Amino acid sequence: MRHHSGIGRYVTELYARLPKHLPRAEFVMFGEPPRPGPGRFSFTRVWSPIYGLREQVELPLRAAGRGLRLFHSPHYNAPLAVTAPLVVTVHDLIHIMFPEYLPHPRWLARAYARTQLKLACRRARVVLTPSACTRRDMSRILGVDPRKVRVTPLGVDKAFAPVPEAGKLASFRRRHGLGEGYVLFVGNMKPHKNLERLVRAFAALGKPEYKLVLAGTEDPRYGGVRRAVADQRLGRRVVFLGIASPAELRMLYAAARVLALPSLYEGFGLPPLEAMACGTPVVASQAASLPEVVGEAALLVDPLDEDALARALRAAVEREPLRRRLRKLGLERARRYSWNETARVTAEALEEATEGLAS
Repeated sequence: MRHHSGIGRYVTELYARLPKHLPRAEFVMFGEPPRPGPGRFSFTRVWSPIYGLREQVELPLRAAGRGLRLFHSPHYNAPLAVTAPLVVTVHDLIHIMFPEYLPHPRWLARAYARTQLKLACRRARVVLTPSACTRRDMSRILGVDPRKVRVTPLGVDKAFAPVPEAGKLASFRRRHGLGEGYVLFVGNMKPHKNLERLVRAFAALGKPEYKLVLAGTEDPRYGGVRRAVADQRLGRRVVFLGIASPAELRMLYAAARVLALPSLYEGFGLPPLEAMACGTPVVASQAASLPEVVGEAALLVDPLDEDALARALRAAVEREPLRRRLRKLGLERARRYSWNETARVTAEALEEATEGLAS
């Protein structure tokens, strides 16, 4: 497992805390693993690309003979030849629900994703997923028995907290050329994130002094966001910031006027919770798992309705009583989620998966 994007974050945060909840367990990590800190870990490197045939061969060979009592795959592309009992985490069904966004040949990529998901879920003793929404999707689309699926919500790191010093926030905005206020998006820039509509809604916001800041990785296969910026003649009002470091991310959230996440689909959605933990109002899509995650602490909109998105952004930017209410509700909501709780419920699921196994 390489340390990239949300799955690498999930592995790092989870396995930094699991030893506390599984005091007798020893952990062997395969792949190019992120180091979760001190604990009962050994590391075995596996030099294979994800979603490749080599991954399905080399990883089982490395795992053979290790006497594993349980094998946890943190993503659906679990190595099918691993002989140890399996627990698999399915974060979302984006590859199934949005096949038009898959690499070419799409029919092959979709067939691979569907086959891997079905086989992994069928073989697994327990399936983990971060939201009840994804559990329902697995049952509806793949026929996975919901009784074997355990919901293990993700957490919010304590590093995400309000920054009370207005001068520090203003200095941060000046240093990065972000103006006096900005609408923030955090995440990868794939089409299901719905950023073209966000760009058009931002253009309709009518705040020429504001910027739209897009923090995350661009996928060279998709140029729609850049085209939308050009079509709306927004120029330097849209900032493509790239990936922010953890230290920068807290400031980025806290200095924003509002965080926007109008995704068509999310298996969970960490950025809204992290923004809430920093005291920033959130406008999010009412699709998929996001209402489950943010509750009443965000403004929820139809992700296909650009006018509604623009109205919600304007309200979150301009209406101070609403901003105060969203800040209060958001801070309360974010406190419900912690990586320690993620580790605790995951440990329970892993122990459940070993019940009935020979010692």
